[in-house]
Amino acid sequence: MTDNTAQQAQHLAEDAADKATDLAEQARHAIDDTVSTVKSAVNDLDLDKTADTVIATAHETLDKITAAYKRNPALVLTIASVALAIVGTIVSRRR
Repeated sequence: MTDNTAQQAQHLAEDAADKATDLAEQARHAIDDTVSTVKSAVNDLDLDKTADTVIATAHETLDKITAAYKRNPALVLTIASVALAIVGTIVSRRR
């Protein structure tokens, strides 16, 4: 490989890494926004004491999902995709 080709390959790899970082950051913001929206929606629910436990559990779960996403976004997105596919299958079978 010539120096020029090696340099071009390095630039290409750096550009790909930068784009991947940008996409991961965009996904992180989308997850954070979604979690915030869900938390707000849950807080707006007017339910009894039993629901307070559900709401607290939902907050705890969302916090854990956010923390897990920040540690390993690809894993969380993969698990979420599988979970959505399973839920979609269950819902479609009920119809």
